[in-house]
Amino acid sequence: MFVDGKWWENHLSGFAEKEGEGWYAKYHEENRKMVSYAFHHTEWAYSLYVEMDNWDFNGFVETELISKADIKEWVSYDWMMANKLESSAVFTPELLDKFAYETAREFDKWFSDLTS
Repeated sequence: MFVDGKWWENHLSGFAEKEGEGWYAKYHEENRKMVSYAFHHTEWAYSLYVEMDNWDFNGFVETELISKADIKEWVSYDWMMANKLESSAVFTPELLDKFAYETAREFDKWFSDLTS
């Protein structure tokens, strides 16, 4: 939730405002590029997606909002292997790296403040 909140605050809200109506469909396409590019350019991603693809859902509780099929589709190793997309021109790899670094530092500080 922390990362999602920071992503909205720092990047997604501005994108949504700039794009206006229909922004989510445009973001979905950019997100596909980000995920695909990261998968094909991060050395640990292959093994992570294989593990997620082979997860047995032991203990997973479906709700009216999300099912096992939804999760399987969302973490599809087959989709990743079949789709080697270029990086997003809007949310560049450099922007994502900077966001990950800064957000990790902010989370560490936030969590440290909670426990001190």
